[in-house]
Amino acid sequence: MIGTKLGSYEITAQIGEGGMGRVYKAKDSRLGREVALKVLPEGLTQDAERLARFEREAKLLASLNHPNIAQIYGLETSGGSPALVMELVEGPTLADRLAQGSLSIDESLSVARQVAEALEEAHEKGIIHRDLKPQNVKASPEGKVKVLDFGLAKAMEPAGAAGGGAVNLTHSPTLTSPALGTVQGVIVGTAAYMSPEQARGRAVDKRADLWAFGVVLWEMLNGRRLFEGETVSDTLAAVLRADVDFDALPAATPPALRRLLRRLLERNPKNRLHDIADARILLQEVEAGAGPEEADGVASGWRRARLAGALLVVAMATAAATWWLAARRPAPAPAGHDPVLRLELPLPSRYPIDFIGGQPLGLEQTALDVSQDGSRLVYVTKSTGFSGIVALDLDSGDHRPLAGTAGAYRPVLSPDGQWVAFLADGRLKRIPYAGGGVDDLAAAPVASDLSWGRDGKLYWLGQEGDVAWRMAPALGSPVETLMTSCGCAIVRQGPEPGELILVRKRGGVVRVDRDGHETPLGIEGGDVRALRDGILLFTGFGRLMAARSAGGGDVGRPQAVLDGLRTSTLGTGQFAVSGNGTLVYAGGGDVRRAHLVIRDRSGSERTLPFEAFTYGALDSSPDGSRIVVGSSDASPRLRVLDVTSGTTQFIEAAGSPVGPTFSPDGAHVDAGVRVGDGWQLVEYAIASAAPPKILASSPHRLYPGGWSQDGRYLALGESGDGQSWISIWDRQGGELRRLISATDALLWAPVFSPDDRYIAYTAVGATGSEVYVMPFPGGDRRWLVSAGTGEEPQWRRDASRLVFRRGRSWYGVSYEDRDTFTFGAPQLLFEGPYLNIGGMEYRILADGSALLLRSESGEESVDRLNVVVNWLDEVRRKLVQGSAR
Repeated sequence: MIGTKLGSYEITAQIGEGGMGRVYKAKDSRLGREVALKVLPEGLTQDAERLARFEREAKLLASLNHPNIAQIYGLETSGGSPALVMELVEGPTLADRLAQGSLSIDESLSVARQVAEALEEAHEKGIIHRDLKPQNVKASPEGKVKVLDFGLAKAMEPAGAAGGGAVNLTHSPTLTSPALGTVQGVIVGTAAYMSPEQARGRAVDKRADLWAFGVVLWEMLNGRRLFEGETVSDTLAAVLRADVDFDALPAATPPALRRLLRRLLERNPKNRLHDIADARILLQEVEAGAGPEEADGVASGWRRARLAGALLVVAMATAAATWWLAARRPAPAPAGHDPVLRLELPLPSRYPIDFIGGQPLGLEQTALDVSQDGSRLVYVTKSTGFSGIVALDLDSGDHRPLAGTAGAYRPVLSPDGQWVAFLADGRLKRIPYAGGGVDDLAAAPVASDLSWGRDGKLYWLGQEGDVAWRMAPALGSPVETLMTSCGCAIVRQGPEPGELILVRKRGGVVRVDRDGHETPLGIEGGDVRALRDGILLFTGFGRLMAARSAGGGDVGRPQAVLDGLRTSTLGTGQFAVSGNGTLVYAGGGDVRRAHLVIRDRSGSERTLPFEAFTYGALDSSPDGSRIVVGSSDASPRLRVLDVTSGTTQFIEAAGSPVGPTFSPDGAHVDAGVRVGDGWQLVEYAIASAAPPKILASSPHRLYPGGWSQDGRYLALGESGDGQSWISIWDRQGGELRRLISATDALLWAPVFSPDDRYIAYTAVGATGSEVYVMPFPGGDRRWLVSAGTGEEPQWRRDASRLVFRRGRSWYGVSYEDRDTFTFGAPQLLFEGPYLNIGGMEYRILADGSALLLRSESGEESVDRLNVVVNWLDEVRRKLVQGSAR
């Protein structure tokens, strides 16, 4: 935005960034003064609740008029981007000053007194700061103090109001509450300056500001933080339990100031100093040179005057308050356990987490990982400014893009947290977490998943999950083939070094020991992770489940331990758990849950009258009256949906059918079914009770694409043993015949042109996917029509256009048949949040409209993550409670 104008304000520089927006320096062309503009992040301006909250912040700040508070001048909106116009406060922050060492006692008293005056003004207006810290205080060498960013402030509840659960107005740059809400059970503020009640996720009042004021005053006198730890959880644990070292105060600290600090730093808010005015009066007396007894007497007299009036109110409210608190008070943590702390981690608007990234076929894989000590996070972003992996230090909140990681997906941290391995451009690569050169380790064409084992080795899945490889993450290390025909979608490290957990696309989850022996775990599908103490986590339709492994294949009763987890199109969960029990995850639920919609050529969309569920590949009958769909949850049945009546017919299958395709007469549905170690092409009757008919068998995966118009040939993608083919099944001859093959690409989704003279198909190689057209019944010509990435081609029945998708965008290619296939450049047709899970999840209907799956929560990227500290303690308690039922 540098150089642009917002109303009458010309933006000249960016000077800061917080969870609710960026802060710019700007020139007021009307009044000729420089101001600060706090602009709501781009992409959030359509959020009515967020905008209302932003305006509420402006009104609150406008009520503050004090020389020690940064002034607000107005609220400006231009081009849909609202901004607070604020006083530009130059000079260093108190944090900058403290980086050079402690302040003198006199300067500490002066700064503290001015901060107290600012807080007193705010508290009298019913406003709590709730994120007071040195970074939010400007303290010039000349002695002038300004308190900044009352963005986390909220109007205090009126007397007798229930809860303290009003919505807060903005984000802290470091840790904030879920959904911008300040309610019991969530945390707002910065860890080192949080009051204990904040750290426990309980409702807060102005006494939280007094605690933070005491922490800042202690830091000014000592030149170092009062509460520090190697991780966020360590810092919060210190806030809750560590002894305050008052002996560390300088020897010259006045006794009255020591006693003030003791009252400010009382963990029990009932015993803490209640009013900042008391602190301000005492500081004035000490600063003016009053003796300790006199200073204490002034403050004590002030407190006694307030106490007399308060006793009657307390007595009258005790009965009602006792009952209400008993109902609302969070349960205390069991003895010996740290409290479970729930935080929200906003991401910079320029670095949102992206769930698609550079992954082949646009499939959504796990996009984040956390180090074993819970201090480091890596995730994938795909923004206009940077595309690749971002390294995030969870203790400091620093984000650092890792150069050279464009197109990366599935980032994983090494066990020691020093390296990041990832997949990109058909290669397995690594880069230091601190940044640096990228090492190319090995070929990984069409790799679908990656894991860094506890044995220090990397494990990944190859084309279609048919092969699992392993290697030491060092240049020149040999690559070892562990197994072929794996049929796996996910590979994760096992509970012991060298062991793996494999999630098969069909057939459940197995644990593979170091000798290659497999043990079924009795869990169907899901993204399974092994944690300490034999705990297994696995995903299930937007939930995270936990069970305890008793050894071997015995798994205890599963318990739900988290709702609202984003579960990807491959069944993977967007979460990671550190070795010390910190959970990091993205919310959003199961993105595979979707509604069937029809989008016509004008862009209008209507939702069909069927429930949302985890749809898989689909097809429409030639007359458009029925739709057949598979399920992405490995269900052994097909659904046939009657568009006119809204009814559903279920067809049971021997296995989990893939690629269901209507016959040209609409009387049958054909699908590939895995049976044992092989595959079958099976035909299911729709209009009769005839039993399923096996048309063909193969040791390789069979994925139907579409029938020729005369009903004689069915085009299929066939793959296995590191090869793939475009094949056809000939109804007249009853045979399966291969047309073309590939050894370095996956060939699939073949469909006949309306005149049966051509077949369009997808070829997925090391660097992405492309759409090709080939003549039928044979010939050496191949035409690349996607001109870049493309997949899942479909022909319009008016024989004028070939349609294909790129992620969540659809393109059309006009073509003609003049003795040879001629075509034009791809043109964007439409785009939207429609489901793509690596199968045929859309169809072009006879009238040119599109049958699509609209995901219930299918955003490609989000701007925040959730963090739960000491989460494993909660999981253990839930498992114990579940076993006792």
